[in-house]
Amino acid sequence: MMPHARPLQFTRRRVLQAAGAGVALAAVPGLAQATTGRTITVQALPSARTTELERTQNSLSASELRTTGCYLPADTALNVVVHAGSLAPTLVIGAPDADARKEFKSPRQYPLQVGRNTVTDAGGGVVYLKLIGTSGQAKVSIGDQAQAMPYFVLGRTGEAEFQRQLDERTTPYVELVGPHAMLTVERASALIYRTENHAQLLSTYEEIIAIEDATSGYDGSAPQHVRLPHRYHFVGYPAAITGVGAYATHGHMSFPPPIQDRMLTVEALRTRGCNWRRASR
Repeated sequence: MMPHARPLQFTRRRVLQAAGAGVALAAVPGLAQATTGRTITVQALPSARTTELERTQNSLSASELRTTGCYLPADTALNVVVHAGSLAPTLVIGAPDADARKEFKSPRQYPLQVGRNTVTDAGGGVVYLKLIGTSGQAKVSIGDQAQAMPYFVLGRTGEAEFQRQLDERTTPYVELVGPHAMLTVERASALIYRTENHAQLLSTYEEIIAIEDATSGYDGSAPQHVRLPHRYHFVGYPAAITGVGAYATHGHMSFPPPIQDRMLTVEALRTRGCNWRRASR
């Protein structure tokens, strides 16, 4: 599940056979939490790319992006208010490697200031926040110029509600979120696999990641052994990658359409592996 430094054939069946009865789904401290409407509070987290990478000695980092459940259309002026007394986070537009247009493959970052901000992004995309630090939080209100995506949160969103969202919310992307995993896929892919049990799907991600963390020694016995406070980001790549099953780099992993069943179905996630390719950035 987590990216490695060399190509590998990763089979999840053996991992899940060791999972036991289940996995605790307690929320990871400090991740984005919606309060009222479009107002979101995020706790500061250490850098996944430096601080946490040095602590864990992983080859590649997890994601520093904090999901909001919103999508911003291209060339749309978005009003964002950072509340008084908050730290000022960074607004990020676009999931990494999710857009087929080369100029918009990388997320665009917009540092915010306390007070009212207006951000316009030429490409548009999923809206995220990022707040790096050792303490403090940011309280942010996102304007209604951003559209609500179909958005499944493990333990909070019911299947019937998610199916209603898929029908009513026609944004180009869909997100599914658990305590340690975040899936961002094109709407077309989400519709192909819409009959899946999405709570079971995300619970399976949590099982796999919990086993890998336990195997890696993240048992909480000391500060250097706590689990990562960041999510692993699984992104639907917009096209096939010749000779590559899945693509892993800092901050995310990409799954092209030919193998997105491994990302979006319970059975394939449990039993089928992927050919990984690592890329440095």
